[in-house]
Order: sequence, then C-alpha cells, then structure tokens
Amino acid sequence: MVPSRADLTVYLERTLPAPPDAVGAAWTDPAVLSAWFGPVLSGRPRPGGTHVLQAQAGGTVTCRVLVWDEPTALEMTWAYPGEAATRVRIALAPHPEGSRLRLAHAGHRDDNDLVNYSAGWHMYTDVLAAHLARRPPPDHDARFEELRPGYARAAGVTTRDHS
Repeated sequence: MVPSRADLTVYLERTLPAPPDAVGAAWTDPAVLSAWFGPVLSGRPRPGGTHVLQAQAGGTVTCRVLVWDEPTALEMTWAYPGEAATRVRIALAPHPEGSRLRLAHAGHRDDNDLVNYSAGWHMYTDVLAAHLARRPPPDHDARFEELRPGYARAAGVTTRDHS
C-alpha cells in the first residue's frame, strides 16, 4: 500500500484468514469490532446508523454508515476529533486463503494524514488478521511506529508527530 497524494486517499489491499462473512462481521458486530478495533461506545453499526468507536490505539471515531451490503461492502463517514469527516470504503471478496479486503479511506487533508492513516490501517488490519487467526495481536503503538517511517518514505513526505 502506498498513500495516494494525488487524491489524498489511503488504499489498502490484503488477504485475511477468514471468509467474507466473518470479516464483514468484524466490521459490523459490536462484540467482534471491540475485539480488534475497540468498543462501540454508542449506537450500533447498521444501515444508515451512526455509532461511536473507542479506538484501542486512542481517540474516538464517529461513523455514519452510508452503504451496507453485508458481507461484501461497507462505506461510512469517519469523523475523528479535530479532523474533517472522511470516508472509509471496504470491499470483501472470497479468496483461497480466506478473504480479500480492499479498503479506501478518502478525504484526508494533507500528506501527514495520509501517512498516519496508512500506518494506522495497516496496524489495525494486522490486529484484525491476528484476531481472525486466533493469535495474539501486535502491540498497537509499537506496530504503528514501526510502519510509519516506511509509509512516509514511500509517499516521499516529511511528517510531523501523529499525536
């Protein structure tokens, strides 16, 4: 994955070790979502609904579901405090090893956001893959900090601290 500076979008594609219905549930079932991303503080993921997530790596995110075609597609607004709302689009397809996940997170304000969200989504999908495979997850902060410099180099940008 390389952040796209042309359209300020993070693109991620990876294979996950579970069928699409299990991966889809990981994004929409509050109990499963809590296990890899963080707890649902209010609302519930549902068509047209709004829910608030507590990210395990810190901060809250308010999401409004725009597209719900379970288990193959999900699109939602993504509002992190202090940032303009962006859009996350998830597409799932069967794959011989489980599922193929394609994620696009669009509407970022600058190169720094692209790098941070690239490393963040990579880290979170590492945690999701570990959860689906019933393995211990990587340390959120350590994995993020390990990934971030590579994404900055790949994008050709100098970043500021993500905090």
